[in-house]
Amino acid sequence: MKYIIIALMLINLLPYTSYRKILVAVTLEPLAPIVYEIGGQCVEIEVLLPEGVEPHTFQLTKDVVEKASRADLIVHTGHMEWEKKLISILNKSSVGLEDYIRFGLNLTNIPGTDSVDLHGYWLDPINAIAIAKAIVEKLIEIDPINSEIYNLSLKRFVDKMYMLMDSLTTLSKSYNLYGKKVLLTFPSEVYLIRPLGLKPIACIVRGPQILISGRELVKVREMLMKKEISFIVVSSVARRMKAVEYAEQLARETDTRIIYLRTFSLPNLYDYSSLIMYNVGLIIGSGKSLECDMQDLSEIYVSLIFILLIISIIELLYIYRLRKYV
Repeated sequence: MKYIIIALMLINLLPYTSYRKILVAVTLEPLAPIVYEIGGQCVEIEVLLPEGVEPHTFQLTKDVVEKASRADLIVHTGHMEWEKKLISILNKSSVGLEDYIRFGLNLTNIPGTDSVDLHGYWLDPINAIAIAKAIVEKLIEIDPINSEIYNLSLKRFVDKMYMLMDSLTTLSKSYNLYGKKVLLTFPSEVYLIRPLGLKPIACIVRGPQILISGRELVKVREMLMKKEISFIVVSSVARRMKAVEYAEQLARETDTRIIYLRTFSLPNLYDYSSLIMYNVGLIIGSGKSLECDMQDLSEIYVSLIFILLIISIIELLYIYRLRKYV
């Protein structure tokens, strides 16, 4: 009996075991689905940014620092100043922009500028793969016992993302969207439309307190009037900014469609593909002519459901393989 008690005490002293969930703090909610795709039941996720707060203007608070201090791993974008301050304050294992770049993060420039676009890069599936690889590297360092689970989850996620990207290209070409020109409101929208092969002509917001120039705005307006630009994209982040007024005014004056897209995940749904498919459905649906009938809309939804079904089958196959490690 004495040896059993000692053994139990030793188990409790181990820093990480397969019985203890790894607490992962993510600075922004959209990173949570990627963490969950990799960690699954091995991790517990804490979102640091308060709900409804604009991330670019957020100031680090004591409450957020306290939450992050309890985490085993901090996953951040490396883009916001408050994130950088948080990482510098805490001596915690973290993964961010530099790590993602090592694993092939594919960044582009803000349309109309030479500035690298760090806004919303996680919204593109190819970048989600780079983020996932970096997260796996850190999780294995922290929790080597579950390394096989993390590696298998990564393979599953990568397979899903490549299948998703192929499907998006096919859908975009099928509905004559591929290569269409669009006007963006905020830089993160580049990564929302890139998987569909849409071409951003300009972006109303260029940076902090920086908007599109008057000369370029005139040129964009002319293109809208001539229907050379198919539609205007407004993301959920942009809707909190004054720039949305410019976008909506341009839409009214030129009779151009606005498509409102999400940049934050659907509530309580830690599935990366769901947000992508939600936005794709909005884009394809809005891209149809106003005279489209219910049959046209049904075809769109059937296509999206079919893609999600195939992704779900891939998910189930990997979950079956994961069972032997749990």
